[in-house]
Amino acid sequence: MQSPEFHTMLPREGERMARREYQNPPLKKSKGKRPFWYIRYRRKVLIGKGQIERAQKQQSLGYCDEVGVREAQRQREEILRQINREVYTIQSHIPFREFSTIWKEKHVPTLGAGTKKKYLSHLNNHILPTFGGFKLCDVGTEEIQVFLNAKETDGLAWWTRSDLRNILSSIFTKADDWGYWKERNPVERADLGRKRPKREKRLLTDEQFLKLLERIPPFVGLICRTADSTGLRISEILGLKWKNVDLLTGWLQIRERYYRGDQDVTKSEKSAREFPWVRWLTISGG
Repeated sequence: MQSPEFHTMLPREGERMARREYQNPPLKKSKGKRPFWYIRYRRKVLIGKGQIERAQKQQSLGYCDEVGVREAQRQREEILRQINREVYTIQSHIPFREFSTIWKEKHVPTLGAGTKKKYLSHLNNHILPTFGGFKLCDVGTEEIQVFLNAKETDGLAWWTRSDLRNILSSIFTKADDWGYWKERNPVERADLGRKRPKREKRLLTDEQFLKLLERIPPFVGLICRTADSTGLRISEILGLKWKNVDLLTGWLQIRERYYRGDQDVTKSEKSAREFPWVRWLTISGG
């Protein structure tokens, strides 16, 4: 639903309101004990109900005792080159929270049950509390990097932060596909840092595995032996049906998966595969 104080700008509507504008503001020097170089340029913003306001933005280029005039001029030219070569897309001023609702309605239903649940949880618990008050155009690479760094400080695992990065990337990719975004995906250069597992990965020896099988219920043991011998995902094992087992040819077909009450086709087309079940039955001692 649209919030009463903000009118959602559809892509085509925003394109009609956009126009190319050439700007050439001079390089300026601030006053005070430690002056700095800066420029001012105009920016169009959507202030609500389809109304556009021209706001002035000041961009700092560095302190004068650290950045020379030639370097400041070079930075000025680069910034103006980016501003003047774009057709300003006002639809990118849609609130991030509002576009995330569009993303949830259009894209999330295309995901698998497990991915869908995980993404919605991360969106509500981590992403929206941070970016919900932003406009889409105000979420840049720097803001995303600060967000990911903070999540690492909070103790989130590398894989969880990778999921958060993937969700943000998906949001901006779909914004581009649907006409709300015309620039480079700001997530592309956001870094997750070095991958550090939170828990040590341990492989059971054959003796330890046999002792485990002695202490668990038989049906759980069957699942463990199947997983150990075949490398199937747990969702694929739980999705197996007798119709997928060919006793005459000795082949096992992987066609479905089961995840928390949801029975569906495999995770991907490549996941639908076949292999000889006689082999793993013999290895597992069946």
